Amino acid sequence: MKNFTFLLFAIVVVAGMLAIDGCSNVSVPEVQTIGASDVTSNSAKLSAVIVNAGDERILASGFYYSTDAGLANKLTSENNGNNASESFSVYLNNLQPNTNYYFAAYAINENGTGVGDIMSFTTANEIYGGSGGNGGGNGNGGTSSTSTVTLKDGDGQVSVTFNLGNVNTLSLELNLQVSVASGISSISLMETKYNSSNQIIGSNPVYIDNNYTGEQTYTCTVNRQLSSSDVDNAEKVVYNVSVVDNNNSQAQATYTVNVVRPLFTEGTFEWVKEGVSYSGFDEFGLSFYRVDPGNLAIVIKPMQDTRLYILNANDYAVTSLSAITFPIEAECYDNVLATSTASYDDVMATIFNGKTYLIHVTRATVTQSAAGTRVAITGTYKRFDYTPTPSSK
Repeated sequence: MKNFTFLLFAIVVVAGMLAIDGCSNVSVPEVQTIGASDVTSNSAKLSAVIVNAGDERILASGFYYSTDAGLANKLTSENNGNNASESFSVYLNNLQPNTNYYFAAYAINENGTGVGDIMSFTTANEIYGGSGGNGGGNGNGGTSSTSTVTLKDGDGQVSVTFNLGNVNTLSLELNLQVSVASGISSISLMETKYNSSNQIIGSNPVYIDNNYTGEQTYTCTVNRQLSSSDVDNAEKVVYNVSVVDNNNSQAQATYTVNVVRPLFTEGTFEWVKEGVSYSGFDEFGLSFYRVDPGNLAIVIKPMQDTRLYILNANDYAVTSLSAITFPIEAECYDNVLATSTASYDDVMATIFNGKTYLIHVTRATVTQSAAGTRVAITGTYKRFDYTPTPSSK
């Protein structure tokens, strides 16, 4: 019995030691951001060192970077070298001139991700001091003593306006022309989206046929199509081409799409309640609730995360939401009767999915169908692609 007790005690102790030891080794890498060097108008070299791998193999390392000081909407540049190395560097290309960038090193092992301190650098005003073509200093027609790069549309322009009030899509035909005396080493083209604060909110490489290695000249046409959803929240889209020659010199050119949004988008709507079915309400963040058994009114309620406000009739005429004094939020809209056809002059607002809808109910048509009573509520709406901070009366 004593031997059995001693054996059981030994098993418990060893198991406990293994459990404690297993917990103590769970750690993420410790990485130190060193700094930025070789900064030009569109490139920089970032360096870091892995101080402690965290007792696990390093799976990946690199840098997060952004134009936001808190690394919001950050982009990632991965270290493609030896991840087990204590020190590593990454080259960033296709950056914007005269722009503040913030960056932090990271390293990943099986336990998670370790991130270093955030540091910053500012790109130079120009890649080259001189100007040529359309001016090397303005980012298009980039020219050095040995290289010339242009990126223009079919009209020979270096920018275009995408007016969302007129069209929903924009088709681009970008003509790239490169002349490099020492021969082309590489060409890269990036599509970068910026918000109204000139912060990067998205960046993607654009494919270019790579049949240019060693050639002195290269031309190609890049076709792109942007829809309204592609530029959601973007103030501009910049196409930046960077060319490196065989002497490791760089030249670049840019093409800019400036996004213009209308004050609001106006349209018509139809909400239908027929028998036990209903449709059309959810586009505005609303939902049919019931027919009030007391006065037979249609009761419409806001969906979750939707704010509903009952407004004055003259509020529908505004062209800016700042002209409206928003009342206290309403629980429902219940002014339309399900008993007879009638005209209305009711105005309400919903704030839903980052947009504000001004809704003008003008008529309710009541008919009978095989499914039961059909009530069709119709009118017009204005959609503003922003949300105000409502003030209470």
